[in-house]
Amino acid sequence: HNMSNVVLSTKNDQKNLLKSATGQCSSFGNPLALNNEDSINKPNCIDPEGCLFCDKYRIHVDETDIRKLISCRYCIEKTAHIIGSLEEQRATLRPILSRIDLILDKLKEYNEQLVTKILLEVEEGELDDYWARKLEMFMELEWIT
Repeated sequence: HNMSNVVLSTKNDQKNLLKSATGQCSSFGNPLALNNEDSINKPNCIDPEGCLFCDKYRIHVDETDIRKLISCRYCIEKTAHIIGSLEEQRATLRPILSRIDLILDKLKEYNEQLVTKILLEVEEGELDDYWARKLEMFMELEWIT
């Protein structure tokens, strides 16, 4: 799948995009897989991670969207143990994390400094609001410490 459709410079027209927890959506409610492979990661409009495997997914090379994506990855890593065995974690999470890393690599081509800065900030706890609340919820449930 062509990454140039996914990563948008901030100059691109944004009026038809809907904000999502991992970036933007060009057509909410019409999830379509990136490829025809039958994968466990089906695009959907319910799970934030479902966006990553959809051909409607877009992300801007800006602080807001990059922080959303990196915060998502951070939360996945922090909550991985909830899923079950290491095998289950790998099967479920590896494709998601690989997809995020692929998108981050493309974002770095546009603005490596910004991506690196946000990676460090998220590691220090400066998450996007949505993901910060999600992490807080897991902590309150004592699923993570």
